Amino acid sequence: MAKLRLTPADGFVPAKSKKQPWQPKESLAQAALFDWAGWASARYPDLVLLFAVPNGVPLHGPQRYAVINWLKAQGLRPGVPDICLPVARGGYHSKWLVMEVRGGRVSEAQQLWIDRLRRAGASVTICESFEQAVADLEIYCKLPLTIVAA
Repeated sequence: MAKLRLTPADGFVPAKSKKQPWQPKESLAQAALFDWAGWASARYPDLVLLFAVPNGVPLHGPQRYAVINWLKAQGLRPGVPDICLPVARGGYHSKWLVMEVRGGRVSEAQQLWIDRLRRAGASVTICESFEQAVADLEIYCKLPLTIVAA
């Protein structure tokens, strides 16, 4: 029987140490999270408002710099967290998630955004896995709604 070999082309990246198993890319964990949110919205209706910020769109080819400049002109900002749930719960005005695979680190620009969002009253979590992101969203969705004056 042939062994199944997973490669980066299959969406997996090797762990930092040979003792650790392979880890899924952040994009796969994020896609799995949105798949989960689709069916979990029956239990947590707020999840229909969950959206991704496409700051990490991979661009290749000769026109990539033109596309990057066009996106920046349209409001692309480096470091913005990956996922947002714009629902006020538990005294927070919104929930933000930063997806980082195990061993990954947030950049200086990401840390700046995280700090500013927290000071502004948002809940921000750095998630190292799909499971952690799900658990964090479930906890947030169970918090009492925050009444916001109109």
